[in-house]
Amino acid sequence: MAVFATAGGGGEAADVCFFCLAFAMLLAIVIVALVGAARGSVGAAVVGVMLAGFVGAVVLFAAATLAPSDDPDEQGTQQLMRSTAGWWAASAVIAVGSAGWVAARRLRRRRPPGSAPDAEPDGAQEARS
Repeated sequence: MAVFATAGGGGEAADVCFFCLAFAMLLAIVIVALVGAARGSVGAAVVGVMLAGFVGAVVLFAAATLAPSDDPDEQGTQQLMRSTAGWWAASAVIAVGSAGWVAARRLRRRRPPGSAPDAEPDGAQEARS
């Protein structure tokens, strides 16, 4: 959590700094991914996936290094960390899904509508008739 914890001191101030910034980044991932899917923007879809990877590395590292504790305040922090990891997973699925959606739209635009990949050109069909 030290990566996002920039408010001096530690304890709850560091927790709040980490979680506020982490949730803001998760929201940014979802917004960028949805904008990329809506506009068909490859760049936005790639940025969404890259943001998901970066934020995921930080969130999962913070979750892995959080030591178990019997302190009620720390248990609240652990619960918030588990929910942050869950929200990150959901935002990563949205980002990867939007990249897949953009790729499918691009692939579909390449082929003319109604043509099969193995179809013969129109001139070859007319020559046989």
